[in-house]
Amino acid sequence: MKTKELIRRLQEQDPSGEAEVCVDNMDIVSVYTEPAYWDGRLQVLERNEEGKIIGAKYETEGVKISIEARSISELLFDHPDFPVCYDKLRPDQIEDCRRYDQDIIDHGERITYETNLSFFTDWVREQCDKIGFDDPTINSMSPQFALHHKDKIFPEFNMCEKSILDQLHEHWEKCVKVTINDGFLRLEYDE
Repeated sequence: MKTKELIRRLQEQDPSGEAEVCVDNMDIVSVYTEPAYWDGRLQVLERNEEGKIIGAKYETEGVKISIEARSISELLFDHPDFPVCYDKLRPDQIEDCRRYDQDIIDHGERITYETNLSFFTDWVREQCDKIGFDDPTINSMSPQFALHHKDKIFPEFNMCEKSILDQLHEHWEKCVKVTINDGFLRLEYDE
């Protein structure tokens, strides 16, 4: 659909311009132009004068307008403290939505912890390689240490020029000591 057709249809549906616009029930957070080939090939449905779909094509030349939508679930997955208002729901819907949202939050926190734990284990392995220590206890020692010091070694970071992984590595370099004591791996948190 061309930009002018989308605008015409939006104005036709809501002449006041005050209705919420959504994509699959998700709010629109961004509208931007990018090359047609970006992020895969643009898929265009061809229509006749009556608007009936009569064919399709892939497009890689020119530009496209991308509409980015975001769901409450996606926001809660990444930001568990994000405020959500349930006031407009019926009472029987509120509990269902809260439970579903909590499941999303729990899942997001579990995935984040498991990912960070994998990053931490890899980092410990790199530190052991630097000091010439190779032992299978790395795989069990890192999770035990991480669980005991979870909030300290996996702090919240803000998005900035550095990736979260780079920020974690810098944090661990400052506060986690990896040493060998009598042939055994030793991890210490240094406040």
